[in-house]
Amino acid sequence: YQPENLGLERKHVFAEVSCQEDLKKLEKACEEHPYTRYRARTFGGAFGLYMQFEIPPDTLHLLSEFLQKLQDSKYINEFKILESSGLRTVSFPDLNKFNVENLTWDFSWNKWFKSLKSYSSKISRPEKDGADFSIYKPQHLQILRKISSDASINQSELKDALGLSKAETHRSYKFVMDKYIDRVRLIYDRESFNLTETYLAISSFIGEEKQSQIYNQMKENPPPFHISVDMLANYGIIIWGNMSTSQATDFAFSAWKTLNNAYIYILNTKKGGSRMYWFYPNNFDFDKQYWKISREYMIEEPLSRIE
Repeated sequence: YQPENLGLERKHVFAEVSCQEDLKKLEKACEEHPYTRYRARTFGGAFGLYMQFEIPPDTLHLLSEFLQKLQDSKYINEFKILESSGLRTVSFPDLNKFNVENLTWDFSWNKWFKSLKSYSSKISRPEKDGADFSIYKPQHLQILRKISSDASINQSELKDALGLSKAETHRSYKFVMDKYIDRVRLIYDRESFNLTETYLAISSFIGEEKQSQIYNQMKENPPPFHISVDMLANYGIIIWGNMSTSQATDFAFSAWKTLNNAYIYILNTKKGGSRMYWFYPNNFDFDKQYWKISREYMIEEPLSRIE
């Protein structure tokens, strides 16, 4: 689902840690914070954790304070928060470019990045429209929770799980799919296609022109891998990708050469090294018709549960 469709904003957090015990504490903090969306262990220049939080507007200071308290407790050495602009795009594996005989991919990251200048330097940027919280119903958020954790669940199963009528289940399911769901994700064995490495490139500023060119090339000439690109506020960018070992090396050097002051991270997405967090319906207060944003809810309560 797109967080912006729910009136939420995505924040990317990169934190460095000193030891594995601190890393586990930080992962526990992700488990306890109500607005965590994703986390993955990072390797490279330093060990740490990459995290995504999807928080209500004007609560960045609360997320920052939460992380600062973790730093004060020595669980984090240092951290940085980068804000998504809400504009992002994704590509998926094109198996026509996979050579089954030698398990290689027919693609060059170096050529892909070099061809950026042939793409438009203009894009339509999303308007920040306020969400209409008055249309939310408890069953909408409950259904979003169910289908964000298992897209294969059918309406009959939802009806039984939520105690709704057949007609209400159908109406609510259609509402959620039409209004909030961006795409359905297929989980498959990546190693069968030699897609064993996950890399992330980040630059806090590449300029409007280059940011637009990358976005347009992703739309018109996407790489044949699962690649996610998030256009950051203030014209930065994050490129996340799952690919083969040789392609990952090519990606790292090409991105480092092309993006201004780029940092390259290796993500551990295997054996518990990463986790996607399903949508949490209890974050919304139906009495107040808004997300829960108190300091107690976003800072004090999750911190108390990791001690």
